Amino acid sequence: MVVGNPGTNINQSAGNDVDITNIFENNYLPTPLTQFSNWYNIYPPSALSLICYNISSLPTSFITQAAQYFGWIFITDINDADPYDAYPTYFNSFIQLLSTL
Repeated sequence: MVVGNPGTNINQSAGNDVDITNIFENNYLPTPLTQFSNWYNIYPPSALSLICYNISSLPTSFITQAAQYFGWIFITDINDADPYDAYPTYFNSFIQLLSTL
C-alpha cells in the first residue's frame, strides 16, 4: 500500500499514483468539507484521508460528516513535535464512533 501525503494542493490526477492520498493535515478541522469536492467527486472515500491534530475533544458530528468522503480519518488531541506518538485521550470513543459508520 502506498500513501501519498503531498503537504500542499496538487493536481487531482496525482491520486492515480498512490492507493491513498492524504489531502489535509493540520491542527484544526477543515470546514467546510465541500472545499475538497474536487477530490471526492473523482475518488472514492477509500482513496482519501485527512489528519487533524490538537483537537481537544472528539468532534463527533464532524467525523460523521467526513466519513462520507474520507475512508481514512486520524484525529488526535496531541499537539507536540510528534502528534502520532501516542493515542488521543478519546481513542476508545473515537474507535467506537468509527465502528458505527
